[in-house]
Amino acid sequence: MTWRTVVVTGHAHLSLKNKFLVVRKESVSQIHISEIHTLMIDSTTVTMSTALMNELLKSKVKLIVCDELHNPAMEVTPYYGAFNTSKMVLEQFAWDQNVCGELWKSVVKFKIHYQAEMLKDYQHFEEHEKLVSYENDVVSHDLTNREGHAAKVYFNALFGTDFSRKDEINLNAFLNYGYTILLSTFNKEIVKCGYVTQIGIHHIGQTNPFNLSCDLIEPFRPIVDDLALQYDQIEFGMKERLQLVGLLDTKIRYQGKEQYLSNVISIYVSKVLANLTAGIVDESLFVYERIKI
Repeated sequence: MTWRTVVVTGHAHLSLKNKFLVVRKESVSQIHISEIHTLMIDSTTVTMSTALMNELLKSKVKLIVCDELHNPAMEVTPYYGAFNTSKMVLEQFAWDQNVCGELWKSVVKFKIHYQAEMLKDYQHFEEHEKLVSYENDVVSHDLTNREGHAAKVYFNALFGTDFSRKDEINLNAFLNYGYTILLSTFNKEIVKCGYVTQIGIHHIGQTNPFNLSCDLIEPFRPIVDDLALQYDQIEFGMKERLQLVGLLDTKIRYQGKEQYLSNVISIYVSKVLANLTAGIVDESLFVYERIKI
């Protein structure tokens, strides 16, 4: 089972030898590719062999490359994630719009639910009650935009009324980095199931290559928000980036078991997509519990 997140910083050359990732710096390190879930290149001075890149893709290892500001800028995914991709994509185009509307209702409902739980945990009781009412008011396709109303109340309560997601501040850098790590995991799992990330159920941006991932990620965003509330916001450096890369190893309770977040996302994505193809919505797939340490 793949489970390790490997982050490469500084000057290095990465190559392949006998199914091992070989990292050549001042010294040489080796990690068997079967152990790796995510490889993040957090330096613009790293070089990599094409043999290694091909092996990573075949082994379905998520490869993320950061820019000169250490922000995730690119991820590498194969053209075909499953043997029957053509069949699955045709089914994706045939998804019933009424079912998509009901699924989006569930996505928004549970996103607001976990936001409300966060507000309760941090003793914002009045705002918690307001989000509970929004959760109960969500309709198909979220036509009344309960998601947007909830977001305003939620972020104002947690981060202050002066906070804006558009501000270029360390807090937003932290949130964006964490959301990107999550999003790339959803991209990987969607492709692995044979679907394409461009065709969403709600997000339809013509310049967004990850519309479907942006749909399915929503109930899991509060996990990143919780980490952000424990972040001192003085700086956003390597320590904070490594903390966020490690969020995939967060343990949560899902379907009766404690599991790593990366495993939960894999199960959740495959079952939700199967539901869409079957024309049903199973709300139990959205239920998880954060394990507080």
